[in-house]
Amino acid sequence: MDALPPRANASPTRELGDRGSFVFAWEVDVGAAHDPSAPLDKVSGTAILSPSLEVFIVRRLSLGVAMGFGWQSGPGAQASQISVTPRAGFVFPIARDLLFWPRAGVELESRSVSTPNAETRILSDALSFYAPLSLVPLEHIEVGFGPTFVAELSARETGGKSAPLGTSFGLAVDLGGWL
Repeated sequence: MDALPPRANASPTRELGDRGSFVFAWEVDVGAAHDPSAPLDKVSGTAILSPSLEVFIVRRLSLGVAMGFGWQSGPGAQASQISVTPRAGFVFPIARDLLFWPRAGVELESRSVSTPNAETRILSDALSFYAPLSLVPLEHIEVGFGPTFVAELSARETGGKSAPLGTSFGLAVDLGGWL
């Protein structure tokens, strides 16, 4: 007769936020941006697709990186961007399968703004925030939804000329899995 409880020999299930957990996710951010660089000197629509990788270095504290591939469209101009964002986050459990996982980082971005007459490349760095509520519907699956905010700290055109600073805000959804 076995003296151990039925699950005593089973390997423990890793929870989101456990030390050593790796999370791979895809984030989709749709929102608005105010880019004062001419000709996008208005609020314009944005869409950003960001794969990310996070690792929990201690329980609930994550360090990670997100790559961003984005598009922006305004009256008479369009922009495309690529970015990398090292970031940190912390998991706040709310209920058994619901948690709040805000993340903040420094985004490094290259943006190309095109008009019918010209094209300008802008390099910038910005503070980036994503604050989703995350649901764990299945073991090792996470779905998050929440606001995003990016505020540029500096921006330069390719020739070294200073560019006006922009901000963006939106709503993002992410789908992730962890080991």
